Amino acid sequence: RETKQCMLVQIGYQPNFDAVKRELTKYGKIPHGQWRKAFKQAFPTSDGKGPIGVADASWVAPGGRVNFPYVEGGGGGEFFIWAVYGFHGSWRWLVEVK
Repeated sequence: RETKQCMLVQIGYQPNFDAVKRELTKYGKIPHGQWRKAFKQAFPTSDGKGPIGVADASWVAPGGRVNFPYVEGGGGGEFFIWAVYGFHGSWRWLVEVK
């Protein structure tokens, strides 16, 4: 078992996943994607305020497509999304506090 202190960060529109990661490192460390499960357990009900991403793109689909996990607004379903899109300002990101 491990304990980490994390926070949610909004970084506004970002044109690509590399820009997301670059901005997030200003706030702390990007946690491993598995931390989405701990987040979902702590906040099981969606707050309806937009998706919460974990910028760990270590999931590779059989065709080579790189994905990262996210949770629907504060505890909704868990999903994976392709890491090639731009990201609108309503995205929130899980960041491990330094």
